Amino acid sequence: MIDWVRKAFYLGLGTMVVTKEKAEQIMDELVKTGNLEKSEAAKMLDELVEKGQQQKAAITEAVKKEFAEFRTDMGIITRKEFSDLEASIQEINERLKKLEERLSSGQ
Repeated sequence: MIDWVRKAFYLGLGTMVVTKEKAEQIMDELVKTGNLEKSEAAKMLDELVEKGQQQKAAITEAVKKEFAEFRTDMGIITRKEFSDLEASIQEINERLKKLEERLSSGQ
């Protein structure tokens, strides 16, 4: 019975990530209707939450990878790269100013 319920539940959810609260509601309903034992429901809920977290992590990683590729293809820089460029320009400006001051003072 547990395997049938587990397979039906996972099939019904597909690759969707559901909240723990919604999953708990579904499990409670299955327990109330007698289709699932309370201990089986708790185990399935733990499995579902773990699978959901794994799917979320996989989706997040895939989105990051795709965005990084898009950013690279489009030539868009990150905030860190921009900050590094600003700092570099600031340093160059300060060095240039010092050189100009030395040249204008005749040194």
